[in-house]
Amino acid sequence: MESEGHATESEGHDDQRLKVQQYVEDIHKEQNLQRVADLLAPDFVEHAGGSQQRNAEQLIGKLASLYKNVSSPRTVVEEIITQGDTVVYRWSLSGMYDGPNRLGRVKGQTESHSGATVLHIVDGKVREMWNYVLVPPAKGSRLSIDIRFTRD
Repeated sequence: MESEGHATESEGHDDQRLKVQQYVEDIHKEQNLQRVADLLAPDFVEHAGGSQQRNAEQLIGKLASLYKNVSSPRTVVEEIITQGDTVVYRWSLSGMYDGPNRLGRVKGQTESHSGATVLHIVDGKVREMWNYVLVPPAKGSRLSIDIRFTRD
C-alpha cells in the first residue's frame, strides 16, 4: 500500500525522464544556457574526453561555443532509460558549422553527431555527467570503442 505524498518507483523514473526532456529542450533546442545552473548540483562534474568540466559556468561556456559555431542546431533524444539515480539518453545533433576551417571542419558544411549521455541525479539535480560522442572514423580506418564507468 502506498502512503500519501510518496512517489512510486515508476513516478520517480517519470520525474527523471522529465528532467532530461527539460534539459534537452531548454539547453539544446532553445539555447537557454541560464537553465544549466538550475539543473546542475553545486558539486557538478562532467566527464568527457578525458577532461572534466567542474561547474555550471564551465559547461555554459562549452555550450556557448557550440552555439556560436553551429547554426540551427537540432538535437533529437532517441531514447531515455532510467534506473534509480541514473538516467541514460541516446541523442543525435545536427547543424550547419559556421566556425573557422580547422581539424577537417569546413564552414558551411552540415555536421551530424550522435552519442549517449549518462546522468547521475542526486536530490533532483544532475551531479555527474558522462558524454560519449560517436565520431565517424576516417575513410579506411577501423573504429574501436573502449567505455569505462567510474564513480568518485
